[in-house]
Amino acid sequence: MANVFLSYSHRDEELRDELEKHLTALRRQGVIETWHDRRIKAVKRSIPESVR
Repeated sequence: MANVFLSYSHRDEELRDELEKHLTALRRQGVIETWHDRRIKAVKRSIPESVR
């Protein structure tokens, strides 16, 4: 499976959504996996006592 990273300006988010619609068949067939920056989850990190 190929990983496809979609790099885009946030002003063009609607176009990215449209592209993902066109790639749906390839994703369903397991040919590609797409991801973009909106799918990166924020991580909550605890600050060690020694740093506080």
